[in-house]
Amino acid sequence: MQRTINATILNTGAAGDFSAQPWVYNTISGSGCSLTGTGGFSITPTNFSLGAGASTNLSWNFDDASLPAGTNYATLKVFGGSGATISTFGTSTGSSVNYLSIYNYLRGVKASCPAIGTATKITAFLYNPATATKTCKCALYKASDSSFVAQTNEVVVPANNNAWVDFTFAVPPTITAQDYILVAFGYVGSGNYVGLCYATGSGVSRAASGTYPTFPNPATFSSGSTNHLIYCTYTPSASACQDGASASFNVGAQTGAIGGFITDFDTGAVLPGATVSLSPSSYATISQSDGSYLMTGITPGAYTFWVGKSGYTSMSGPVTILANTTLQVNASIRRIQPSIRNHGTGTGWSGWPNAGVTGAKTAFAAGETVYAMWVLDNVVAGQQSIIQWYWKDARGVWMWQWENAYTVPSTGSIYHYSYNVNMPTGEWKIRYVYGPLTVLEAEDYFTYG
Repeated sequence: MQRTINATILNTGAAGDFSAQPWVYNTISGSGCSLTGTGGFSITPTNFSLGAGASTNLSWNFDDASLPAGTNYATLKVFGGSGATISTFGTSTGSSVNYLSIYNYLRGVKASCPAIGTATKITAFLYNPATATKTCKCALYKASDSSFVAQTNEVVVPANNNAWVDFTFAVPPTITAQDYILVAFGYVGSGNYVGLCYATGSGVSRAASGTYPTFPNPATFSSGSTNHLIYCTYTPSASACQDGASASFNVGAQTGAIGGFITDFDTGAVLPGATVSLSPSSYATISQSDGSYLMTGITPGAYTFWVGKSGYTSMSGPVTILANTTLQVNASIRRIQPSIRNHGTGTGWSGWPNAGVTGAKTAFAAGETVYAMWVLDNVVAGQQSIIQWYWKDARGVWMWQWENAYTVPSTGSIYHYSYNVNMPTGEWKIRYVYGPLTVLEAEDYFTYG
């Protein structure tokens, strides 16, 4: 769909050169990005000059299809004027001997970054009452989801310090116009701990536990009434118009969804834990305890729907996802049927990868040990494999002698063996049984003595 953003820009500052830049957001995740270099849009004019108190009209024409997947909010931002300047956000004034320990604790404040730019350092007012130096770091977190953004280099705080300390970034991060949490984090070593100084009454403080030097991601922050003395210095990409001269437009969620239920083909029972995916894409999910699944935020188009689960056959087929529509697709998959790989009697047995009897034969001398073994595929955890031993008496009747039962530990393939020695002479039969309703069975015969 073709869309247009119009805005009237008023320069309330000094005369200068400006440029317009499109910016798009996914309000679900809180992420945003510039569309510079992306095709499918045009801005008129892109660059312009404005005198003090002068105004101009801007227009951004674009197609929804040109926006990144998940975009549902677009803003036309204006930058320029006096050019890039050094700015800060956080609490940058004050001094205090009131402090809270940052030993294995992240402490700081929630602060709003007013414009897009590059963070260069974090400065914190630290109190180190010890006669020894202490190591500390600082970091940026997003306030929206408490996710980690970037950390500074480690700094050694001097002994008896009660002053501002600068922490520079090894790789300066790009920041945007949103709320951040600025924190300091430290380690004791020996002696007293380092504290982050504060003033009272603002209610913007944030704190979370951690194990130095690893910053948790995300962190679990709690809020407080103190105002820690910590701030971030950054260089704006350009000085934004201070009169709020920009225009916003809700382009809607131009995505689709797919959902339904996964069931067992033979029993009709709901099937949790099945993997459902669309290709070619990274869209995938797992069916829930009631067999349901749902995938949202899918770019409209043609895909191959696939569903599978361990121990089951998979199925696939073509689907078409439409914008602002949830496609209902229910699927049934069939459990892979168990099967016998081999069975027999012999003088020994071997395990994986070539499970089976060794010295296979059907006639044993008195005193020999007889091994009976079978190998099964696609069996189900919790079912039983049973090996039964029968001896033919003088009347020619097969008489049960003993049996060995084995509970399948996990779905897949198994081998099960049983052995005996010093048995009555004569004819013998081995009967193999799997499953509560004799899903699989087989027999072997041999003579003894």
